Amino acid sequence: MFKLCAKVEISGDRSWSLDFVTAVEITRDTEKLTTEAKITLPKKMRWDGSADIPVRRGDSVRISLGYDDNLQLAFVGYVRDVGFKTPIVITCEDDMFKLKQMPAAKKAYRSVTLETLLKDQGITYRLNIMGEQSLGAYRVTADTVASLLGKLSEQGVRSFFRYENGEPVLYCGVLFERDSTPSQVFKTGLNIISDQSLQQQKAENMRLRVKAV
Repeated sequence: MFKLCAKVEISGDRSWSLDFVTAVEITRDTEKLTTEAKITLPKKMRWDGSADIPVRRGDSVRISLGYDDNLQLAFVGYVRDVGFKTPIVITCEDDMFKLKQMPAAKKAYRSVTLETLLKDQGITYRLNIMGEQSLGAYRVTADTVASLLGKLSEQGVRSFFRYENGEPVLYCGVLFERDSTPSQVFKTGLNIISDQSLQQQKAENMRLRVKAV
């Protein structure tokens, strides 16, 4: 039987290393800017003999998970919230936490690429630009860099962090080329399904759901 194990490292005014937690929940979604981690602490926990939790907003966090003491890095980020109810839940965000506090530089472009736009904002993270880069004419009106990335997502430009080779990498771009037009040729006058396999359906009995991407 495999034994679950975890290690949570928190660094702020002091550094703490926890090898036991009640639960860890990590949520990743490329359609959202931020990867979120929730750490549920044991009900009775002491911090150098004190029951007062010393963890503060902005403290750095590293979470490693695995089996039988074979740990793998699962999350790197910062503390966003520290709950006050028992059991205490610490909510963390990846490096998007920093970009949410970074003021955006108001600029206007007659034509700009995605990479230039991000570098002009002073983003120092390593960038990985995906797909189409040209944005055309663009005006930056967002208050923060994260808000700017949020506005870009409304245009189909997704942004998210991945931790690679010991550093956070900001992925940004389109997963599908917006100018590409998929095509399919269908033959007419040819049955593609046998008449014997068709079944009659009444409209009032039909429930149709369509999802388009």
